[in-house]
Amino acid sequence: ESKDQLVLKLPTEVTELMLFNDKTRCIDERGKSFACEKLRAGDTVFVTSTRKGEDTRVALRIRKGPMTVEEVHRKYVDFE
Repeated sequence: ESKDQLVLKLPTEVTELMLFNDKTRCIDERGKSFACEKLRAGDTVFVTSTRKGEDTRVALRIRKGPMTVEEVHRKYVDFE
C-alpha cells in the first residue's frame, strides 16, 4: 500500500487528508499526464476519489488547474 498523501484545503477552508497511489492519474491544465509526486503546496487541483474504509479517501484522478469563479459557483454555491 502506498503512503503517498495529499492534504487538501477545500474552498470551505476545511482540510482533508487524501491518499494517492500508482493507479491515481494526474493531469495538467492541457490534459497531459504527469507524476503525482510533482504536485506542490499551493497547487489548485480537482480530485475524483473513492472511499477506502470508513475514514480514508483515495484519489482516482487529480486535475491541476485554476479555480475560476464559475467553477466555484458550479460546484459549491447554489444561488436558488
